[in-house]
Amino acid sequence: MNKSSLFALIPILIFYGAYLLNNLLLQKKGITANHLAKGNKASSVRLLEICLLLVTYGLVIIQCLSLLDFFPTLYLFKYQRILGFILAMTGSFFFIMAVIAMKDSWRAGINSSQKTSLMTEGILRFSRNPAFLGFDLFYMGIALMLPSLLMFTVVIVALLIFHLQILEEEKFLTTVFGDNYLTYKQKVRRYF
Repeated sequence: MNKSSLFALIPILIFYGAYLLNNLLLQKKGITANHLAKGNKASSVRLLEICLLLVTYGLVIIQCLSLLDFFPTLYLFKYQRILGFILAMTGSFFFIMAVIAMKDSWRAGINSSQKTSLMTEGILRFSRNPAFLGFDLFYMGIALMLPSLLMFTVVIVALLIFHLQILEEEKFLTTVFGDNYLTYKQKVRRYF
């Protein structure tokens, strides 16, 4: 592992640490946060969530292998790693702010059996999907810090899958929260 790769460990540890800590804290309260590809849902939603799981876990593996210089690097411009660090840290910030704002209503995946509240405070006043925005920025940043053709390709696929997941979640939230969600949707942008 070279010094540049070591530098990428900072946002990686912050981002995944926040994700794992949040899931552990919710689990201690008896809340199951991960509902990806679980439960009774349409086959198209289940397939999308399976793809989301595969791309997410795949990126963790690719990131770990990239830290070990497993793939040939692909440098595109001079300050690529610095920009990547800024994006990855910004993504981590958005993700952490989303976790804080969503409190006990945080979920990964669509689940109609657990009741949650429509959260609209904190960073959710500016973005309807700050956690997804955080993932997007984090993945793009790490791709610039640990650049390879495989990393860039999988990140592009991840961004597309996240967007499709957002569209499914918007349908679900409209069904669950009705006019309250539609009003919120009109006031706050999807990303930022």
